[in-house]
Amino acid sequence: MCAASFPSASNEELHFVSLRPLENWTRRDVNPIVIQAQTAANEQFSRAERRVPATREQVEFQLAFWEMSGQLVAAGKITSHPVTLREGGLEAVADA
Repeated sequence: MCAASFPSASNEELHFVSLRPLENWTRRDVNPIVIQAQTAANEQFSRAERRVPATREQVEFQLAFWEMSGQLVAAGKITSHPVTLREGGLEAVADA
């Protein structure tokens, strides 16, 4: 689904960032990047006896991501979902 969301042709280099491994990524024209929250925060971690080091590239990516996100929010290009209050509160969500 994520691969299909990209245009079939672009004049720009396309990137997809994921928090999960991408074993079956099908788009050769889209550069997949897997980023871990710990390494983006410049912290190494271990998983199943495998040490995952922090990388400067991931730190720089997350800094640029949040800088751009803030600019898009300030410009009104990213907004929150409209709030709607409905009768029944959270208890009524299961019935929706």
